[in-house]
Amino acid sequence: TLAKVSGFGFKNVELAGTYGMAPQKFKELLEAHKLKPVSGINGNVAFRGNSLETSEITARYGSSIMTMKGMIKSLQYPEAEISLSSPIFYLRDINFAHNRPDAGIRRFNAAFTVKNGSYTFKSVSGLINSSNFNISGVYLTGRNPETSLSITSTKLDFDDLRVFASPDKPADKPANTRPDVKLKLDVTSGNYGKLKFTNLNATAQQESGTVYLQNVTAGVLGGKLTAKGRFAPGGGQGDRYDLTLD
Repeated sequence: TLAKVSGFGFKNVELAGTYGMAPQKFKELLEAHKLKPVSGINGNVAFRGNSLETSEITARYGSSIMTMKGMIKSLQYPEAEISLSSPIFYLRDINFAHNRPDAGIRRFNAAFTVKNGSYTFKSVSGLINSSNFNISGVYLTGRNPETSLSITSTKLDFDDLRVFASPDKPADKPANTRPDVKLKLDVTSGNYGKLKFTNLNATAQQESGTVYLQNVTAGVLGGKLTAKGRFAPGGGQGDRYDLTLD
């Protein structure tokens, strides 16, 4: 049955039990079919003419407790406004940090709209270890997905971001196609490894897995650093850099 559900393209399933199986065995079966359990849904949905609005709905998504509120202004021309929050949103529930099952975003909050395959993020914020962030921007789906994001932070440790790195794939399996990403970064203070910095401003673009740094400025070691170039994450083989520093 789960194979058929997965074959239809569903990613999430609402559960009312484990169908006589031990919980761990049923969890492994869901993971084998790439399905995420959704349970404990509690809330109301109200239809008002041609619109729809929910109360605050609570649910468990995988291992994360989520609170959601949404509205669709017109069912004829759907445009959804959605807000999400969670005390801790476990990254394993969105297929990140498989080797760090405890990794998550604390104080997670998100507000975004969805229309015609376009996701507009008004604000996505939270804490990863000691790093904080607030993200806004647009994600366009389709055959050639694109992402344009602006990220601000008062404190950022780049090592904290490694939980988002994709696991190394066997040589006989092609890597997943990554969407093109345009990024603006504004960080008050932070560190990259043992190197501390202040007032980091950067614009970058990712294409086919390679990150092109178009303009980077930061306060480092009592002076000012400017840089441009590119680097390619290499996973277990190490990152590859081609940078010009000033």
